[in-house]
Amino acid sequence: GGQLVMLRKAQEFFQTCDAEGKGFIARKDMQRLHKELPLSLEELEDVFDALDADGNGYLTPQEFTTGFSHFFFSQN
Repeated sequence: GGQLVMLRKAQEFFQTCDAEGKGFIARKDMQRLHKELPLSLEELEDVFDALDADGNGYLTPQEFTTGFSHFFFSQN
């Protein structure tokens, strides 16, 4: 139920961020969610930092989806 919806949303957000189809999201790509989410650019940077568990400066689809689900469920 909710988890499937969340996974779809995470994949949508990933594709929004990765408009060029690189297969990963860089910090600046995260700013594309500014129109989609009620978060400031600073908050989006914080989300990026939280999702970038290995600190390499980019998010794979797996990192993004896993992190997004933790983030999503901790907000609800």
